[in-house]
Amino acid sequence: MEYDYSEYELDEIEKYELQHSGRKDAILEFFLNTVRFNEQTGNIVIQVDNGMEWYNMADDVNKYDEITNTGREIINDEDEEKYLKGLEEHYREAEAYNADKLKDFTDKYDISFTWDENDIEYFLNTHPDGKLEPKINVLSGATIKLKCGQGLLDFIYADFITPTKRSLMVQKGLESIIGKPKADTKVEDKPRKILNKIQLEVEDWYDYQSTMTWINDIAYQSLYSAICPPILKGKLTSLNATKFYGNYILRLQDEYKKLIEFCFDESFYPEVLGDLMPYERYYIYGNLSGHPIAKRRTEKFSISRATVGKQNPPYTLSIETILGRFSATKPLTAQHEELAAKYNYDPDKLRTIVQLPQTLYKRYEFRSINDILELEFTKMLEENIRFRKCKRCGKYFIMKGNYDTNYCDRIEPGTTRTCKDLAAQENYKKKTEGNEAIALYQKYYKRYAARVKVRQIKEPDFKKWKYEALVKRDECSDGIITVAEFTEWLESCFPNRKPKV
Repeated sequence: MEYDYSEYELDEIEKYELQHSGRKDAILEFFLNTVRFNEQTGNIVIQVDNGMEWYNMADDVNKYDEITNTGREIINDEDEEKYLKGLEEHYREAEAYNADKLKDFTDKYDISFTWDENDIEYFLNTHPDGKLEPKINVLSGATIKLKCGQGLLDFIYADFITPTKRSLMVQKGLESIIGKPKADTKVEDKPRKILNKIQLEVEDWYDYQSTMTWINDIAYQSLYSAICPPILKGKLTSLNATKFYGNYILRLQDEYKKLIEFCFDESFYPEVLGDLMPYERYYIYGNLSGHPIAKRRTEKFSISRATVGKQNPPYTLSIETILGRFSATKPLTAQHEELAAKYNYDPDKLRTIVQLPQTLYKRYEFRSINDILELEFTKMLEENIRFRKCKRCGKYFIMKGNYDTNYCDRIEPGTTRTCKDLAAQENYKKKTEGNEAIALYQKYYKRYAARVKVRQIKEPDFKKWKYEALVKRDECSDGIITVAEFTEWLESCFPNRKPKV
């Protein structure tokens, strides 16, 4: 039976889910990434999908091209030469661009590419004549370590507006030259013909290549947008899909800025919310705003020799047990052979896997930006990670343990110093402005330090004077002694020698 939904009114939850979902020409869930949380350290480790790079897709793409005749056709030697020169230049530009973008990420995060390097090595070994193309995504195959909450903050403070406007302007300019792509006209609504099992994956790969050409500057503005790229479908340009993607990101930014303020900001209605835990504040936010409180997380349960997990048994074996397992070699017994025979298994392999220590741990899978933001935010609520707004730059930062500070460690644009360092300098300057005692101390400190360098004053005497001068300076600042008395004392400490006659 068919239904008419033309007058159906969505509730708040349905509206929320619709806003965070893709559409036919903008697929938001593409990469399959995984993340592990370490409750003891507050760190997270992300493994980025690398399945869509050339070294993993080459065989399937070549098979698809052979079947569908979508491969490049070369007319003559001259065209071949021009094509190869253009391709070489494109590769050089792409490699330089990728190097710059990767440096931006490695300056912020602990990033390695062990998994990715193994796949590249395998490709080169199995395709000795194959060309290794520049990576479509500089973070494909990356293992990224960061503090829980760091990725979320990186996302909400990224500038997505500037590159989105630039991309749309380029696409509009291209459309003005080639004309708007005509909408497909279908005489019959026939099912799509599938030629082989790799077709859909390869066609998505082609669309993904094209997508990154238009939106790479947008995606590389933050870690999570880089490792959760979309597929934007369209002919020649994807103007409407790019607009949709840009609006999707901006909605998420606005949403999580509000969530952080409501759940973590100490100065946000402190009389009402000040005594509550962040997860309690989140519950209240959901009731006030209609934001869905329940979140779905895709957890993957695993057992392996990895060491990530809870510290205490049974989640992780003790160090003594692990070392004992490795050092003690148990002989093959009749029971090993009996158990192996029951499952048609090799007895020596059975003895090995019985002896090797294993770890129980869990990880989560995510595909979209919204997935990882929801996952990290709910983990922050679980672990009671605290945020505070920097009193200098006005941005939130992660509180470290019980260390109480009002300033963040971000480096101010155009400088090499953090907000914390600059705030200390500015606060000292404010404190010293109009304080005659401090000005006098600095004046005589410079005078006597210069005399130490030319050995008119001995270093031990200068150190003793410095301590006494600081005490006198504070006494003068507090009004215990007058400025005149402080000046007189400073003059009397190291009187100038009388010149020899």
